[in-house]
Amino acid sequence: MGKAAAQDLIDAGFRAEQYGTPADFSAYVTAILVDASTWASAAVGTTTYANAAGLSLLNLKRAEIAFAKAELWRRRAAFIDANAESALETANLAYLNRREYLAQATAADDEAQRYIDLVLSGGDALATVGGIAMGYAETGPFPVTPQ
Repeated sequence: MGKAAAQDLIDAGFRAEQYGTPADFSAYVTAILVDASTWASAAVGTTTYANAAGLSLLNLKRAEIAFAKAELWRRRAAFIDANAESALETANLAYLNRREYLAQATAADDEAQRYIDLVLSGGDALATVGGIAMGYAETGPFPVTPQ
């Protein structure tokens, strides 16, 4: 059983109308979530996947949602390609929509991998940002000359 549910993707804003109105959109996205859970389980190991709790569980759920989002964005791009009417309308710039959908899919793939990496690195620790940078700027009418 996967960590994410069809409702998670519906809540994320995906709708049947974006994909040619499949008869049962919940079943449509559930099939994608089955693939997502298979991917996540293989990525972290079946034992880690089955025993996930706390932040690990949350990160696995988010990884599955991101995986499914990537697939839905790719399917949306394919739907636009297959839609002859929009392909012939140059005024609506369908090719720009397609390019953006594929960029969203790539970003979702990266997000899914980031969540998997969090699980593999301990999962129950909050994400940390490494390093800090500080600086200052001097302004005025007299430029600083290097020595």
